[in-house]
Amino acid sequence: DSHFQFWQNGFCSFWSSEVNFTVTISENILDIFVPLNRHGHALLSNLVYHIDSLLQEWYPHLCGVDPLYNRPIIQKTTLCTCREHEFLLEDCTTPNMRCAGGGLVPLEQLVPDLLIAHVDERHIIDESDLIIEENPRSMLGEGAFGSVYRAKYKNRNVAVKIFRKQIELDPRIHLEQEVRLLAKLRHPSVIDLVGVCCGSRYIAVLELAPLGSLNMIFRRGKRLSRGIQHLIAMQVADGLRFLHHHTIVYRDLKPHNILIFSLAAGSLINAKISDFGSSRYATPCGFIAPEGTPGYRAPEVARGDVVYNEKADIFSLGMLLYELATEGKQPFSDLKFRSEFDEAVITGRPIDPIVVANASPWPDMQDLVDHMLVSEPDQRPTADQVYQRLSDPEFICLKQDIAVCKGQAVECMATRYFLDHGVSKMEVWVGSGTSDWTDKKINNEKSTHTSQLSRVDLSSSKPKGCKGTILQDGRIISIAVVGENFILVGTQTGRLWVYDVAKSEFVHAMSKLKDAVLCLLHVESVDRVFAGIANGQLAVYSIDEFRNPPKATKIIDISGSVCCHDLPIMCLALMKQSKKLLCGVGHNVVVFQLGSPDMLPESHWSVASEAEPHKGLVSNIIVDKHGIWTSTKGSARIQLWNTKSQKLRAVVNCDSLPISETFENSTRGMRVVSMLIHNNILWVGTGGGHILLIDTRSSSLLMTMSRHKTAVRCLMTAELLQKDGKQISVMLSGGLGFVPRWSSSRECSSRDFGYVLVWESGIQKESEHLHEYNKRRQEWHLNHNTL
Repeated sequence: DSHFQFWQNGFCSFWSSEVNFTVTISENILDIFVPLNRHGHALLSNLVYHIDSLLQEWYPHLCGVDPLYNRPIIQKTTLCTCREHEFLLEDCTTPNMRCAGGGLVPLEQLVPDLLIAHVDERHIIDESDLIIEENPRSMLGEGAFGSVYRAKYKNRNVAVKIFRKQIELDPRIHLEQEVRLLAKLRHPSVIDLVGVCCGSRYIAVLELAPLGSLNMIFRRGKRLSRGIQHLIAMQVADGLRFLHHHTIVYRDLKPHNILIFSLAAGSLINAKISDFGSSRYATPCGFIAPEGTPGYRAPEVARGDVVYNEKADIFSLGMLLYELATEGKQPFSDLKFRSEFDEAVITGRPIDPIVVANASPWPDMQDLVDHMLVSEPDQRPTADQVYQRLSDPEFICLKQDIAVCKGQAVECMATRYFLDHGVSKMEVWVGSGTSDWTDKKINNEKSTHTSQLSRVDLSSSKPKGCKGTILQDGRIISIAVVGENFILVGTQTGRLWVYDVAKSEFVHAMSKLKDAVLCLLHVESVDRVFAGIANGQLAVYSIDEFRNPPKATKIIDISGSVCCHDLPIMCLALMKQSKKLLCGVGHNVVVFQLGSPDMLPESHWSVASEAEPHKGLVSNIIVDKHGIWTSTKGSARIQLWNTKSQKLRAVVNCDSLPISETFENSTRGMRVVSMLIHNNILWVGTGGGHILLIDTRSSSLLMTMSRHKTAVRCLMTAELLQKDGKQISVMLSGGLGFVPRWSSSRECSSRDFGYVLVWESGIQKESEHLHEYNKRRQEWHLNHNTL
């Protein structure tokens, strides 16, 4: 029952015959009186705890020993039941104390708080039921408080924490501080209290973590997969937000205090927070004692003279997540002394990015850690915000963010697979440029605007950045890889350039075409490259022509043959089974049968609506088992056509999809700019920087991402070889700017660069997995008692 109401400067208590207390101060003596019942024991425990916490936090000099008299500065006594004399607390060590009147007084009537009399009986354990072998083989850890051993309790493996007596602190106080919180906490990320012993020794019995601490995992050199790192991070953050929700500040978060129960990806519980000796209930006035471990504690804690709150835990969690992401690499690993660690965080010394510590790129983890480690506590996220961010499938599935070119959007991409000394490798070639380039002289000077062809190596687990080659020509808007060594790029000015990878240079340009080269398609089955031109013509090249350019290029005037003169060919697609080439010409889809000598159109149909029969330039064509998917320039509509009858089967209107926009204004454009299909999922890049994932079977929206500042101009699949030898599929998206999840130093600079983002192709499955995982954790929570 709720008997108390608190506010910043006081509280009121609702008394009853069973629950009441008085606290009085007279001549430097503070007296506490409570009823002799279970409620009174709990009240006494709480009152003594809060007073001790106040003294330890704000008046630590009063908690020591008077050197002159060799006794505690503050003496604690308990009133005998006869109410005529007192016992010193430190003398209350036998089961019964002898009263001056001659009788024996049970210890539980004198110091019920130190005998944990207020704890539920189910947590009281007789030491005789424990089998403890106190030897080095069974020891799990040792500290100033005592030792931890592996033991057995009723055929169950447990860990026992045996508290030893210290000069300044009674072991019973250590035990009471540990048990006070654990006896009330039930959460899948918090260590479970099995019970306590208050006999000849003071022992806390805890559940046993079979794999030890996270620090031990690091010391053993155990490699953790990215998925396990993510699960451990989520579970620790979940535990911390649970503590903060119940106004508990942990104050010593570090890998040593994270216990590992499993490293299996399917486990519901992998990690738990342990060791609550430094934890305290939050107070309106905060804390000031420099608790925690140097190298993990926040700058405001390390200073020792400023007030801090639960945001100090966030800083410590940031340090822990850095170490987790780098598999045990500690920030400031060059330092040796505790004072140096504190000085580093107080002065705001930046830590190296995780990739410098030989970790694979992890954009959202880096961004989150940066935010958690800011010097100003109020600017750090809350534990709940950290957990929500970790629970987003983007967090684990955004594998890399690669800044390619400054001031230029990524327009097009192509992948090149090759062998390097017998090792399979893959790289991405990216085209970009400015849209206002001209080859005409203005005031006798040529335009200084250029394009850039960039190479990004994705075959290495370590980021190598990208290498760019400047092209003095208009914007690169189409690209294709031919063979192992040729990269073809089509520009806005109508030139088709040939780049030789072996020579690392543009070797020549093909004969200039009459208008911009909008799309390129290499069809290996017929050994031809097709180039769609903005004036409605289709240029056809054989592979040999790129080595020895002919004087004339074979041109097919498609737009004239289908009665749509001078309308652009914006996209090309291949129907592999039937060996047909699909061309988006104006508002028409034109079909060619490959291999025919004259290359005449076999059929065509218009994608425009009956109300506007001549509007809508076909900008994307994709073929899959469901049919032919098309989109038109400036429109948010996607159409699905029957492959044989060429009749409209379905329409997806992106404007009407139920999009929940969290980070950006939802008024941004939903026009379809790019499309790609992978594993029955249609990936759609929009003009507003969204990526939509749509189920091709039901046309329903699966999820959205919004990480580009402007239009997602291109989408592409690629195959990557991982460290373990497994090949995985990734999706690449290209555009201008990158949206970090938190405000960071990269936010402003990221707006001005063209970016390639690398996504896990199975992001939808990861989303479903996280949803199911969170559901199972919530069910666990509902089925167990909590604070």
